[in-house]
Amino acid sequence: MQRLKGIKILLVDDEPNILQFLEMGLQDEG
Repeated sequence: MQRLKGIKILLVDDEPNILQFLEMGLQDEG
């Protein structure tokens, strides 16, 4: 579950970019 902690940190640190990150992740999974 370390990845979730990293994502939470990203959310707090850089909220606009987290949306791009999630979109990229969704595209990567299919």
